[in-house]
Order: sequence, then structure tokens, then C-alpha cells
Amino acid sequence: VGAAMDGAEAIDRILQTQARFDLVILDLNMPRLGGFEVLKVLRERWPRLPVLISSGNLHSAAVAELERLGQRHVLG
Repeated sequence: VGAAMDGAEAIDRILQTQARFDLVILDLNMPRLGGFEVLKVLRERWPRLPVLISSGNLHSAAVAELERLGQRHVLG
């Protein structure tokens, strides 16, 4: 289990770690680099990596964007 303080740190940790991640739990509202940007990087590099979005502020446009990025698992 690992944690990151913001989206940029999350991407750095994933890129620098040799361990394989089984799941990423991602908030959409993070400092420095938001959840949408992190999700885009994850989908480009590891398209099959399971990602669970957890956010307290999901509006229909955000859900539509997540679906466009291939995201199926969201906790609102």
C-alpha cells in the first residue's frame, strides 16, 4: 500500500516503483495535478490497471469525461 499527497507525486511513485500496482484509488480534486490528468497518464501507460475514482463532487460533465477516458468504477 502506498499513498501520495498529490497527483504529481502519485505519478512519480508509480513510475519509479518496480512493484506492480493491483489497484489505484484516485480522487479527482488533488493539488498540483488533478485526478483527470493522473487518470490520462495511467490509461496511456497501463490501460488495464484497475482505477477506482472516489470523489465527493461528481457532476454529469465529470462523469461523462471519466467515461470517455474508459473509467467504469466511480464512488461519488
